[in-house]
Amino acid sequence: MANCVTASTDSGPLALNKRVHYAFGMVLGVDEFRQEQQHRAWKERLSNLLLHGYGTVCGLQVTANAFDTDVEIRVAGGYALSPRGRWLWVDRDQCALLNRWLRANRAALSPPLGPGRQTLYVNLCYAECDVDLVPIAGQACASDDATRAASRTLESFRVEFAWEPPPQPGEDAVRLFGDLMAQVEIVPASSPPGSPPSDERALLLEAVRAIGQQASPPLSPPAPGPYRLDEATACATIHEALAVWATEICPRLEKPTGEEGCILLACIDLEVDAAGELVFAVDTEGELLPGSVVVDNCVRPVLVSDRLKQELFCLIGQGSPGGGGGLSGPRGPDGVTGPPGLQGLIGPAGPQGLVGPAGPVGPAGLAGPQGLPGVGQGVEGPAGPVGPAGAIGADGADGAVGPAGADGADGAVGPAGADGAIGPIGADGAIGPIGAEGPQGLIGPAGPVGADGPAGAAGPAGADGAVGPAGPQGLIGPPGAGVIDQGDAVFVAGQWGQLESQRQPIALVEPGPITMLVVRQTPADFFTEGGNVALTAAIVGGRMTIIATNLSARQLEELTVTWWAFQQ
Repeated sequence: MANCVTASTDSGPLALNKRVHYAFGMVLGVDEFRQEQQHRAWKERLSNLLLHGYGTVCGLQVTANAFDTDVEIRVAGGYALSPRGRWLWVDRDQCALLNRWLRANRAALSPPLGPGRQTLYVNLCYAECDVDLVPIAGQACASDDATRAASRTLESFRVEFAWEPPPQPGEDAVRLFGDLMAQVEIVPASSPPGSPPSDERALLLEAVRAIGQQASPPLSPPAPGPYRLDEATACATIHEALAVWATEICPRLEKPTGEEGCILLACIDLEVDAAGELVFAVDTEGELLPGSVVVDNCVRPVLVSDRLKQELFCLIGQGSPGGGGGLSGPRGPDGVTGPPGLQGLIGPAGPQGLVGPAGPVGPAGLAGPQGLPGVGQGVEGPAGPVGPAGAIGADGADGAVGPAGADGADGAVGPAGADGAIGPIGADGAIGPIGAEGPQGLIGPAGPVGADGPAGAAGPAGADGAVGPAGPQGLIGPPGAGVIDQGDAVFVAGQWGQLESQRQPIALVEPGPITMLVVRQTPADFFTEGGNVALTAAIVGGRMTIIATNLSARQLEELTVTWWAFQQ
């Protein structure tokens, strides 16, 4: 996954600590502009690497997703600093199929990859390539490659898989220093009797000096923590540890010059079978199952902005108003329990609670005694409800017929009847008078042409016609006596109107002068339309050289000439 190929340059190295001193009338060349660029780039890399470090700055997230029958590893776009302090810009997402890469690189593994869980690393590397070729001034008869040069250098990148992580000694050293500082314990000046030594300053500084050291035989590991520092001198000891880092450890780490390195983006935990094929599983929605292919940041170096670091200050204990806060000391012993305090005042009554639920129904009580008999007649009760309706009675006898009613009014007029049938056709009428004469009709087609008549007498002879154009040039006749060699020379277009020169040996009969005859031959239309070519022939050291130069504005792609060499 890369967008350019690294290209080398023929330019020699320059002293990076020099900058151009401009003066009026000074002639500027390629080296002056290269010196200006490389000096500024060198300072930028020094600032990036020594003051900030290297690693991921923004973006570049690595993810894994199922893709058909493979797993796609995607690196998002983003920014990073290389181990040489160069900026890396991945302008768009980069993708690769994991199993396809395993198949393509299986033969390069020795010994072959065994079945089971494996770890693959994703690295980001800096790359450069020369682009945008432009023509440059050159010499006559120079080749096309010698007359063009790249006008730009593209600062690019390369994302790669590897079975080994890239060396990151700077990142490893920073992490070791942080681990040592995390093991520091601040001991109060008044330590209880019998406690361990209150100050282990020498042990801490020895452990710091051992970071990044390489010796043969290897040095013995420093004493493990925790490192107890006296409260009175703890800050001075930490300052001394920082001075050891700057003066002794930093010079052993990466420099902004030398071979470009790579930074680690992620570790991929995967499983392969005996044939080296990727083994993974997906759910019903086509997503990778957890634990199938795991992408982890592992020991990826990361850089954050100073503004983000300010938000981390809340984790550090605040110091006294007069100075900066030091490291937090251990928790002191609990104090003596004080006497009980006075009883507090009775608080106000709380609000009334909610009404509780109704209780269960109690048991029925005992029957009471019978009451005394009533006195006098009781009051009449109310009337009862109306009873239902009775059944319908039988029909009565028919009554007498009433008198006839009066005549009704006339009815409405009925609709019209249907039309009758059509009668028979009447007899033909008398013939009318003849009409007026119509207009004349169209003319008919012409009849066939008659036979040719007899030929007439011969006319007088016509005037002579105009002279026709000249014919093409005839073939070149055979050479005369004394020819020792001859041939054709074909020229192709070169630079600045100069055609490619032709050189070949001449077989001499005997030492002495040689006469050359060179005749241009083709293309014929070039010369008939005003073209002009200068031919120069020479013999040096028994080798004939013919030089052809186009003196016309018209472009000449090819020229053929015939030559003879004479010797009397």
